[in-house]
Amino acid sequence: MVYNTADNNYGVAKWIVDPTSGSGTHTTIATALTSASSGETIFIRPGTYTENITLKAGVCLTAFECNAVQPSVTIVGTLTATFIGTASISGIQIQTNSSQFLAVTGSSATIINIKSCLLNCANSSGISYTSSSSSSAINIYDSLVALTASNTLFVSTGSGTISMNNVTPANTTKITTASTHTTGTLLFTNCSFQFPITLTSFGTASVFFGCQFILTDTTVLTTVTSGTLTCRACVLVSGTASAVSIGASTTVNLFECGISTGNTNGVTGSGTAVMNPISWENVGDTVNASTITDKALGRVGTYTPTLSFSGASVGITYSDQTGNYLKIGKAVFFHFNVQLTNKGSSVGDARITLPFTPVQQFYFAAIVNTNTGQIVGNYIVAIGETAGYATFGSININTGFTGRLGSTSSFNNTQFTGDGVYWTA
Repeated sequence: MVYNTADNNYGVAKWIVDPTSGSGTHTTIATALTSASSGETIFIRPGTYTENITLKAGVCLTAFECNAVQPSVTIVGTLTATFIGTASISGIQIQTNSSQFLAVTGSSATIINIKSCLLNCANSSGISYTSSSSSSAINIYDSLVALTASNTLFVSTGSGTISMNNVTPANTTKITTASTHTTGTLLFTNCSFQFPITLTSFGTASVFFGCQFILTDTTVLTTVTSGTLTCRACVLVSGTASAVSIGASTTVNLFECGISTGNTNGVTGSGTAVMNPISWENVGDTVNASTITDKALGRVGTYTPTLSFSGASVGITYSDQTGNYLKIGKAVFFHFNVQLTNKGSSVGDARITLPFTPVQQFYFAAIVNTNTGQIVGNYIVAIGETAGYATFGSININTGFTGRLGSTSSFNNTQFTGDGVYWTA
């Protein structure tokens, strides 16, 4: 079927927008929307259209020549939706004009589908979602996101759902301003983001699957007040910041995820962390949350063991300090080797730090070699202390326990080495 255009030429669609008069049915998108009815599509010819537009239920906007990477059609302005029903946008660059490029407002069950678009947050956050309807939704598929400065993708207090599938960056800009979401649900699949996200009183069905967050010295995910977020098969990179901050009364499930952070606490906060399992990179493999369910198949890491005498270490120097561990759930398997060059001036019981704090006393086999002939060949047992270190006692294979090993038995060239397993919190 062909349609008659304004200049009496035949066209391939009923509604065609072209900035040149006579080349389409309308020169603006807004006037074409006024003419169109539910179930119809408006085709937009190449050009930049600077206009604020009120979307209409059942009417779709699409570029005449669709290209998500370099769209030939750009809308600079705000697309507003308050209707009951669904509208779709495809193949278009939607760009902010000192205000959001999409606003879903009101109390109706408004559903907006965005496919193969370039979402350009040039000078404002891109999406404002405030609909109070739990049946409202913003669905974004196969699209690119361009960010500049402190402009983030969405600010949401909507009661419905924002879902994204295969949404990726259009540029290399990494920002620190978080996209925020309150009340509703987020469903992200196979996406790549370069901005953090904060969720407050959010829907317990919120799920990120197969997503990666690549940030610089910024916490990737922050949860506040209430809700449950599940991250499955995701990669979280946060630089020097903790990767995840879990607020009180919230739960974050981290299943089959990879976390890369240089912060001491890779996961922090006062909420609940459930892990099964996590692959850790760099040094931020400590989880500091009020409740931790660690179902990890195994966490491998290294640590630097240090020696003290009753907690003091004045003048102690080393030629070697190496330690490593495997943590499976709450069980910690570890090895350490410490070689002194000077035992210093501190006195008391010899103590070696452990990679994680024990929850009770424990025993493991170790050997202390002073290289002086004294106690060589004896086996040394370490008695675990809840302060996070091990003290030593000497056991002679013939006479049994002979007392704690302390500064009087340690010489400048003493080597401490040991292997063991214990339970942590």
